[in-house]
Formats: sequence, C-alpha cells, structure tokens
Amino acid sequence: FFRTAFPVHRKMATRGLLLLTTALAALVTAEGYTVTYDAASQLENTYTILGTLTVAQESTGIKFTGTLTGLEPSSTGEWHVHTGTGNNACDLTGMGAPYTSPAQWSGIKWTSDASGSATFDQSVSFLTYADVLDHGVVIHLSSGTKSACAKILAASSATSSPSPSPSTPTTSSPSPS
Repeated sequence: FFRTAFPVHRKMATRGLLLLTTALAALVTAEGYTVTYDAASQLENTYTILGTLTVAQESTGIKFTGTLTGLEPSSTGEWHVHTGTGNNACDLTGMGAPYTSPAQWSGIKWTSDASGSATFDQSVSFLTYADVLDHGVVIHLSSGTKSACAKILAASSATSSPSPSPSTPTTSSPSPS
C-alpha cells in the first residue's frame, strides 16, 4: 500500500507546491511598467507636472505608486487611464475616455501638498496589468482640465513621451565620392 500510495501523495504535494508558488508569484508585485511625466507630457501651460509612476501587478488588479510634482498646491484632482493607445494615447483628439467607465474612477484622486507634490499609492481593482500597457494616464487639475498625459510603457523603454515629436524635414547631405 505505501509503495503505491506514496508516489501519488508526492505528485499531489508537488502539484500543490506548484500551485502555491504560482499563487505567491501573483501576489508579488512586478514593477515592469512606468509612466513618466516630462516636458512633452503637458497638455496645458498652467502647471508643469513632472515625475514617474510605477505600475505593479497585484493579486486583484494593479497599483500605481510614485510622486508627481508641479501640481496645483494644496489641491485634489482626478487621474485615470484613458482608452487611447499608441501614438494617440495622449493626443487630445485620440486619447478617448477613461478606461472602463468614469464612474469606476470616481474615488481615485491625487491630493497635493503646499508645494504641489502628490504621492501616489493607489490600487485599481477593475484593471489588469495586461489592460494598461501603451495607454495614457491623464492628470486633471481640480477644475477638471486635462493637464498632463503620459503613456504606460514597459520599464525598459527609453521614453514615455505622449506622442511623437512633430516631424522635422530631413535633408540628406551628398555622399563623398
């Protein structure tokens, strides 16, 4: 009995350990996406919002952490992921609406201190890690004005400028003979 039963229990234990390892891996945050606000991220000229947010996978959704500066001092405003992707992710005409629905984002806000700095530590349970890559994250002023937008990119990407720079005509130099 033990000779035949033990291998079954060992297989079950191995399978259980594999499942437990997989579950624990899902709980560990994978900080592989970033959202970087720079000069190219600005949608209006009242404030210059700068900084980087990290997007990490959680067991139920994703989490945004980081600090942004240049916000309205001592204020609260909305922020959310928009539906637009690619080169249009942060273009005012192509960014689309808040991802999923505006109602789901209603309680998700930033609050700045007297110097206009805000720390982000916000879980979003209704989105997954796979949902957000290449989407824009829009920061609104307390009035609702869209102030800045930056794309969610893999951390290894060099820049998160919201849209391509205006094309500059290139001229080619004659090649030496």
